[in-house]
Formats: sequence, structure tokens, C-alpha cells
Amino acid sequence: PTTVFLTPAGEVLSGATYLGPDGLRQVLDGVRGSWDAKGSAAGRVPRSVSGDDRPAGEVTADVEAHMVEQVAAAFDEEYGGWGTDAKFPLARTAEFALKRDRDRATRTLEAVRTHLFDTYDGGFYRFAETRRWGEPHREKLVDENAALLRAFTAGYLYTGEDAYRETAERTAEYLTTTAWSDDAFAASQAASDYYTLEPTEREDAD
Repeated sequence: PTTVFLTPAGEVLSGATYLGPDGLRQVLDGVRGSWDAKGSAAGRVPRSVSGDDRPAGEVTADVEAHMVEQVAAAFDEEYGGWGTDAKFPLARTAEFALKRDRDRATRTLEAVRTHLFDTYDGGFYRFAETRRWGEPHREKLVDENAALLRAFTAGYLYTGEDAYRETAERTAEYLTTTAWSDDAFAASQAASDYYTLEPTEREDAD
């Protein structure tokens, strides 16, 4: 699902994917504050990013330091991952953090591997509906699995943990078998009751 807030003229104020009740309240507060402060200008895209010419240049140390601060500020110290509502794997954030904030990165990879990885059929589920990584939404997105393959490969390279290597290998196997149709990769694999079964029950179902 996509959540987008627009001005009356149809310009984007803010956007996100799935938002739980608490997350939606936070975003609503932010959108309301931005609208009260700037009005219709809140949805105005800067000229530098509104045309065909995208901004370019060196990522300075100050920019990188700011990104590290943002990653640290949003981290859930109790359960791992980022945010305090539904938990998405955020593979690219984890990969970024591996070089700069390894403890938080590995705690997140462990949570993702423990709660979102399908140990029987391979591949990662899309997200968990609770802050504690519970109630996984069992759709599998191919682009997210590809990003997690990179993240767990990087995790193995930086830490030497065999669990990360094995998870990456299983994910590669899932992508090149289940998600591959001999002509192209599927975009996603739909959730079904099958994925709620225990491994022994899936064996019987197969």
C-alpha cells in the first residue's frame, strides 16, 4: 500500500508505504505542521530536482555524518530495526550502517533473519506488522529480496558470520528458482495460507 498526502493542487506533501496507527498519526502531525507553516509551498519541488537534470556532486563528510545521525536517531534500541511501528527490513539502510554503525546493523540483520526469512522455501517476507517483528506480512517482493541478498552478503564480508552467508545463499537460490520463470523474474510472490504452515505441514502440502 502507498500513503500519499497531496495539496489541493495535487502536489505531493509527503508519502510513505504502509503506516500503522501510530505512524500515521506522526506523519499527519508532520504534514499538518508543514501545511500550516508553508501552505501550498509545502508541496513545491525544488527546481534542482523537478526537471530532467538530477542534482549531482560529492557526498561530503557532513552529509554522511548527518545520515549516520538520522540512522541512529530512528533505530529501535529494544527490538532492532528502524521505526517504532510496523517493521520493514530496510536492506539499504542496514547495508549503509554496516560500514558506520555495525552493532545496529547486525542487530537489524539478526531480527530480519529471525522473523522475516522463510526457512523452508527461502526468501524474505515483506514486513512485520508489529514493532517486535511479529505478524509477518507474507508477500515476497523480488526487489527487496535482491536488496537483502546484498545486505546479508555485505554482513558476511564485514563480520565473517556464516549465518549471513547461508542466508544470502538461500536467498540467491530463491531468486533464481522460485522467482525465475525461465524468461524473467517475477515482481513478487503473493501471500497465502500456505506460508503460515509449519515446515512439516508444508512438506505434506507439497
